[in-house]
Amino acid sequence: SPSIHGIFPRGAVELVEFFQEKCHAEWLAELSAMDTSNLSYSNLLSKILFMRLLKLAPYISSWPQAMAILSFPSNLPGAVATLARTSDVACVQAGDGRVDASWFSQRIAVGGLYIGGEFYMLTDYSEDFKETEEFIRRQIVEMHSAGSSVQFALKQVETLMYQALENIQAHKNANRP
Repeated sequence: SPSIHGIFPRGAVELVEFFQEKCHAEWLAELSAMDTSNLSYSNLLSKILFMRLLKLAPYISSWPQAMAILSFPSNLPGAVATLARTSDVACVQAGDGRVDASWFSQRIAVGGLYIGGEFYMLTDYSEDFKETEEFIRRQIVEMHSAGSSVQFALKQVETLMYQALENIQAHKNANRP
């Protein structure tokens, strides 16, 4: 409607971005209150990423549409920036303060983990999304055993691109008469 268009001139993507900002702010508040002692980097990273994913839980039934909207080419810059910020916060909060060549590959790998967690969560019907939590743990173990964050990151990017293209195609097919 015209009144909604006045509130969200760029359409539905603005509503999705607003929701992501709200989730991010809530997540940061929870992270600042979290006890991080006695947890390894891997366990802490897993916990941090799962905490962020749980913000989607109340809206999981409509999240595929949000993901499809974010994957449109015109919306990708904002979606990638949000993912980069999420990855950086997760890495820093887990204790990765490195500023070297691996900084980028680590953030890309963690971003891939997060997006992979979103996709996994869409089909997780376990209580409190416990299977998604376990998926994140397994992926972190795989990331560390891959020997290189770069290898893992490239694998994640390939998977994400394929999933984004599938989302776009599914959205196009759903909107055809």
